[in-house]
Amino acid sequence: MTDAFLPRLRAAIATLPPAQRVAPVAVDGRRYWVKRREHYDSLKLRLQKGDAARAFERERRALHDLGRLGLPVPPVVDEAEDYFVTPDSGVPLAKILRDRLLAEEERMAAFRAAARALHAFHAAGIAHGRPNLRDMLWDGKRITLIDFERYAPRRNRRINMALDLLMFVFSAYVAAEGERPEIDAAIAAYREEDSIGLWPLAGRIARMLGFLTPLTAPLRRRRPRSRELAALPLTLHRFSAET
Repeated sequence: MTDAFLPRLRAAIATLPPAQRVAPVAVDGRRYWVKRREHYDSLKLRLQKGDAARAFERERRALHDLGRLGLPVPPVVDEAEDYFVTPDSGVPLAKILRDRLLAEEERMAAFRAAARALHAFHAAGIAHGRPNLRDMLWDGKRITLIDFERYAPRRNRRINMALDLLMFVFSAYVAAEGERPEIDAAIAAYREEDSIGLWPLAGRIARMLGFLTPLTAPLRRRRPRSRELAALPLTLHRFSAET
């Protein structure tokens, strides 16, 4: 980055609509994402969404803390009291899977990389909190994880890491709407790397939650197009069957 980069970046930020919380800007031919603190005008929204200022600071802190650990998160290239900026890190895995972007060989590589990136968090003793495929970005070479509004060191427990695994696979089934080889590749890659035995723990949790499959069957019949409802039994079966 040149000495003139920050003034150009801040000039671009100044042109953004005030109400736009997350927005892209282009500087020197590269795209960056500006994330601003959210402000709620009503008590109802504050109750529904929680403390926006605390969530914003949790995410900012996470990017700094996790970056210092060498984990795959985007660097913060600029920040102020009410915003921070990160470079664009690629395409969400959910979009790649859903729309079958890229050649199959690269999709498989991306999903293996995603599993290894999640394992890197767990091996470092970090629970992501919500590793949704929408928040795992592929740039053709590496995976970057984003969205750390729920980050809290007190959540860095084995059970929360196991829940990360369940969420990761669940979000893959939501995007895929069924079985796909990319999901198989991700699971195999994580299990190969699983140095701390989280997969068996996730399997035990899945078996404990097995009652949800018959319990939600009437809902699935009433809402056959719900991807989330369809993904639930697939996820629970996958962990229960492979543990």
